[in-house]
Order: sequence, then C-alpha cells, then structure tokens
Amino acid sequence: MTPTRRAVAGLFVSFVFVVSYAAAQITPPPNDPAEMATGDAHVVSKRDQRAAAIDLISQARSNYALHSADGSPYVMKISFSSHGPLQQEGDGTMEESWADAGHWRWTATFAGSTQTRIGNSGRIYGNTDPIPMRVQMVRSALFWPMAMTGVQAMIRSAPRKVGDEEVNCLLLSGGVPGEPAPRYWVETEYCINPKNGLLLMASRAPGIYIDYDYENAINFHGHIIPRSITVSEDRNLVLEIHVDSLSDAADLDANLFQPTPEMIANPTFTLATSSRFPIPVDPYPGTPTEIQPVIVHATLGDEFGEVLEAEALQTSDRKLAQAAIDVVVNTPFEPTGMQREVFVNVQFHRPQAIGISIFLERVHRVVLIRRRPPTVQRPHWPRKPVPPGNSMEGGGGDHF
Repeated sequence: MTPTRRAVAGLFVSFVFVVSYAAAQITPPPNDPAEMATGDAHVVSKRDQRAAAIDLISQARSNYALHSADGSPYVMKISFSSHGPLQQEGDGTMEESWADAGHWRWTATFAGSTQTRIGNSGRIYGNTDPIPMRVQMVRSALFWPMAMTGVQAMIRSAPRKVGDEEVNCLLLSGGVPGEPAPRYWVETEYCINPKNGLLLMASRAPGIYIDYDYENAINFHGHIIPRSITVSEDRNLVLEIHVDSLSDAADLDANLFQPTPEMIANPTFTLATSSRFPIPVDPYPGTPTEIQPVIVHATLGDEFGEVLEAEALQTSDRKLAQAAIDVVVNTPFEPTGMQREVFVNVQFHRPQAIGISIFLERVHRVVLIRRRPPTVQRPHWPRKPVPPGNSMEGGGGDHF
C-alpha cells in the first residue's frame, strides 16, 4: 500500500469511528492486565511536544531497523513457542543470514512445515504455500514492531511509572475525541522508556500486547535487541520468542543466496506490514444503538485475499467472538499480491432496547446471509516474480 493509500485508510477508519461515536454509545475495550495505558490519555497538541513524541517513536523504531540499506551483515538465530487457538501451534526455530539489502536468506521451521525466503539482487524466491500466522508474528515483532507515524496522525500520551522507571505510552490513531479518556478501540499503542528510547510494549489493537524484555539484551552495532519477547492475546500468553544469538557475518557464503530451479520456476510472495480496518455489522440507521466491537486478528492470502487463519482478541462472549470470526472469514477481500496480517474491528450495532440473546440470534442470521457464495468470482492476483523494489519495507510489504 502506498503512503497515500495508507493515509486515506487511516482517515477512513477515523471517519467511521467519529461517526459511530456520535450516533451511538460504544462500549470501551475490556480491562486487560497487559494494558499499560490504564488511565486517561491526553492529546499531544503543542508543536514541541508532538515533535518530541515522534522523535521518541523514531528512536524506538531504529533499534529494530536491522534491514536498512546500510545495515551490518549478521546471522540471527531465534527459537519460539506458541500456545494459542490456531490449528498451527507449537515450537519453532528461525535463522536469518543478512549480507545486505540485496542478499539475504531466512528459514523457519514450525508446526511441521519449513518456510524459506531468499533475496538475490533485488528479487525474492522461496516457498509458495501460506506462511503460518505465528511465523509472520515472530518476524513482525522482531523486524517491524512499529508502523511509520504519519504527520497527520493524532497522538495521545498516557505517562505511567513501571517500578522506578517513567514510561510514556503513546496512542496513535487517525482521530478520536479530544477530551481526556482511556484508550479507544482504534488506537495503536507504543510504550517507550523516554530515557533510553527502548520500546517496552507494542499493541496494534486492544487485546494483543507484545512485551520486550531487555535483560541480557544484545547490542549489535548500536541496535539494542531484547533476548525475550512475549505476545499475549485476550489475557493469555500465545507466543514466546527468544533471540538465541545475533552475530557479525562479514563473509557469508554466496551460495546461501542462490535459489533452487523450483524457486525460480514458481514465483512466491512477500509479507505485508500489518493493517487494520472496521467492518460494521447490521447497523440500524436512525435507531439509537450500542456498538460492541470485537477485534479479529487474521492473515489474508496473497492471490485471492482469502482468510488463512483467524482468531478473536475478545472472547468473554464466545458466541459473539465466533460471530465476529464468521463475518471476517466470509467477507471477500481484494488480493494485493502479499500475505497480509490484519486486525479487523468488527462493529456489532445492537439496538439498546433489544436483549443480548435476541441480538445474537439476529447476528447469526446476518452471518448466515454473508455465508452465501458471492455472485461474482473472487478477485485473483496471479503470482508473478516479485519485482525489485518490493523487497524492503515501505511499499506495504517486506521480504519477511
């Protein structure tokens, strides 16, 4: 996705949220022990304070910019374990060899499958089968935990203290009401130590939290990389990541970056940076409603945009959570040529006068309607060799 399209998408999410907020009551995100911005957050509006907040985000992001054009060659070895509700869970390993932006290789073994990606002179080669969500999450947490901050993004700040350390939790969105309030559903959260610029927690959406532990951290040419990263969803630990080693590699074997004949003959795909958007369900125009969001975390296929894996980040009402997953699974998405990780804000509009049991019956009817096969053929993005220029972050995708 181009920067312009990302900006438009952010404005659309903001517009949907503001309109919904004005027309109906919206339930707040549920309490979660992993949430760090627990009090009221305030808009960062003064120019100098806003500049300082953006600088702090940039400083925290730079630690993980190992794939920059001037980055030092390295070999990184990672082990991880997942414990969530998906079909593909278990223990895994990953190894990445990086010579420069045009020559790199990573291999991940997880849940009975092996995934390989090779970058050679600006082109990407590798497997053609879908990459498990947990593997994509590992790479996102390690190499791209923080999205680029648009100059027009709203920033709210919620300072707090963790032990003896001051922490600044910054909440980003396309726009929310300006009065002091706890976190909104549409806000992305980064909690950063302002003294050293280290990212302590990243939360793309309420219900998912990535925590970074810098005990025995690795200092690799000025990049401070944590040994341990954990991901919790819906109050449960779902992913444990350990950076086993990160070492200089000035003389990598050039044969590492040579694709097999099969890889050359069968084009692969890139992984996109994560995105988020809303899907309103069964709204009642002109009728006062209560909006109950459920965030669905999913991956979408590169060729057809189909949902590969999906999980709800709020499951206190399991019927509603399953209805949200069903809505996402049965929604046709445009393919982009990249496997995408998405956070879908499924917004259930419940009339205030209707009880929850009647509402759920209606929701399931809506879901059943959405299950009907589409009358038009699902869009198709036929795989072609990934062109030079799409092997780095910035075009909406990355080599990982």
